[in-house]
Amino acid sequence: MKKYLLIIAFGTFFFSNAQKNFCLTDQVQKEQETKDPSLKEKREANEAKLRSVDSRKFLKSKGATVEANGKYTGTIYTIPVVVHIIVPNNEAIGTQFNPSDAQVQTWIDNTNNILATTYGGTIFPEGTGPNAGTVMPFQLVLAKRTETCNATTGIERYYPTTAELPNYSANGVRDTGVTASQITAFAPHWKESSYYNIYIVNTIGDGGTGFAGFPFSSDSGYHAFMTYKVATSTDFFNIGIFPHELGHSIGLIHTFEGSDPNATVKVCPVNNDCTTDNDKVCDTSPNTAYLNPLPDNTIINPCTGSNYDGIQYNMMSYNQNSKFTPGQRDRALLQFLTNRENLTKSLGATPLADNSGGGTLKATTCIIVDPITSFNYAEGPKLVSLGSINNTSESRSVSNHKFYIDYSSQNCINPSVYTDLTVAQTYTLQVSIEVNSQYIQAWIDYDNSGTFEASELVANSVTKVPKNTTWAANIIPPATAILNTPLRFRVRASEETGACTTPAYGQVEDYKVTLKPSTILSTNEQKADSKFVIGYSKNDNKLISNKTIGNYKIYDMSGKLIQKGTNNSKEVNLTFSQSGVYIIVVNSYSIKFNK
Repeated sequence: MKKYLLIIAFGTFFFSNAQKNFCLTDQVQKEQETKDPSLKEKREANEAKLRSVDSRKFLKSKGATVEANGKYTGTIYTIPVVVHIIVPNNEAIGTQFNPSDAQVQTWIDNTNNILATTYGGTIFPEGTGPNAGTVMPFQLVLAKRTETCNATTGIERYYPTTAELPNYSANGVRDTGVTASQITAFAPHWKESSYYNIYIVNTIGDGGTGFAGFPFSSDSGYHAFMTYKVATSTDFFNIGIFPHELGHSIGLIHTFEGSDPNATVKVCPVNNDCTTDNDKVCDTSPNTAYLNPLPDNTIINPCTGSNYDGIQYNMMSYNQNSKFTPGQRDRALLQFLTNRENLTKSLGATPLADNSGGGTLKATTCIIVDPITSFNYAEGPKLVSLGSINNTSESRSVSNHKFYIDYSSQNCINPSVYTDLTVAQTYTLQVSIEVNSQYIQAWIDYDNSGTFEASELVANSVTKVPKNTTWAANIIPPATAILNTPLRFRVRASEETGACTTPAYGQVEDYKVTLKPSTILSTNEQKADSKFVIGYSKNDNKLISNKTIGNYKIYDMSGKLIQKGTNNSKEVNLTFSQSGVYIIVVNSYSIKFNK
């Protein structure tokens, strides 16, 4: 007991002596919404949509399973990260403002251990009760490949001159230094759909040590900015800051939301309805920030009238960063997998040898011209789904002037932007839109001519689709189309129609499809071909075949490699537990099976 009390005092020391507003996320979010009011509308629509979702059903469908005792047994979601180090005064690697690769890796490892509740120290281990931790099922991995299929360490160093970033070396970012936008213009994001971008800077103005974008933020604002000491310090206060900021990037809000953490007289946040007030999580009690001395669970929480229940140890509370809660995990998974699921499907953290991505397309003569101006109408596809294409993206606005996006060029890092389709079979195209009603159309360049003929219009809404709607249409690729060749698949959602028309308000997106003859067999269809049969045994969690299997690879339906090996028998023991539909590639066959 004495050791435990000393640990609590240690945590209290660092937080009671911390700079005020060490986290500037709320302030930055308000600034962005003032500049672009459509972001507030999108945030509110996002919250309303998630409140209508059956969270248990949704999380189960994503493999986020929890045992009756509270232990997390589901999927751990890998997020590829790129760390951009903005070095002042040309400092050498390993010095104060330019952490070494080893220091960065240790920082990432520490963060992963905190998320997994295995860090030790003041991080509570997984369990139940007020002083127990909750596994947050995310793992950060430094990128292994670039967008153009080159190897990378996932760490980028920049040495700006005073002409390139005036005032940065002296004053850092914000306040009297440069803006975050100046930093990202100088050191651009890697594709937000495939990498989480982290910036290490020398200092942050306004008393901050970090800030981060939410999953529903614009792509231009979806990143984390951290001071160098967060990545290099060995004291727990600094080590715990990035997990707090990452909490925002996976969808979590402060547990004192709506109250001023620096007020002389502390005011409790409104919490009449835990689903809509404060942090919108029902197992986190309202609290005030910077509690000093840090109370234990025998003290009354003035915001509830009952004893503290561990909220003072919460990662999002501005007190002692020791734990998340199951409710926070559920909210994070709902927010992140709804808005940023592409990151979990990215090949960015996969070595090039494991999956080289899809092929490249023939150049198109159907060019979308820059309309120059964007408006806060938030038009364009939010989600495109066809076959294994399942791409969530940001609609167009002042904050995101992306009128045309060629996702087909991202096939090296994003398996969600290309798919194989079988001719003469029916597929359902789904396109979701947000704020305004729009026309939705889609084309496939079946003859690979580089343009789109009238006969290649495969889906057409005819009239405008209402806002906040997922529209669907059936597509049947013809047997006369070019086979086994990457073909351009174009989707548009806008006020206008036409494959090549400039969108005044919406967006046009290109993807890749490859048409195949009927060679992929499901386990139920293999009776038509007795050469090779594979079935799944649920009791043993293995695949059983009628022939020796040999070399094999198993992919999920997004194209991510799940398992591979060589087995000189008729059985393959599966090393993964998540249910779903998978494809095993063996002996020139691609065979789907349900697990």
